[in-house]
Amino acid sequence: MLTGPDGVARITTVYPGWYRGRCVHIHVKVHTDVTLTDDGSFTGGRELHTGQPFFDETITARVAPLATYAANTVPRTTLAQDGIYDDGGAASGLLTLTALGSTPSAGYGGTLTLGVAS
Repeated sequence: MLTGPDGVARITTVYPGWYRGRCVHIHVKVHTDVTLTDDGSFTGGRELHTGQPFFDETITARVAPLATYAANTVPRTTLAQDGIYDDGGAASGLLTLTALGSTPSAGYGGTLTLGVAS
């Protein structure tokens, strides 16, 4: 996903699932000076940051019983059990999410600001 001229990327996605040994997270990379190709990917540029924003355990516990997630038979690793999450320290990358309705199936909204030095 490329940002607009304002530097903002707007992403709509599903709540991520989980895999063995890792808590719920997404991967983020920040690149500068890229060239957009005809197929929507990019080439060139410079990678400035690679990170993993994490999802709050309270919200994940509400989402996990939903049918799509409950079908995942891999045991879920919590934030406290994950060796990469730094237990809420300054570099934790814990996302702040807001419920979009009264049930987990209504979804969540959130923002993430990444400041990087070029």
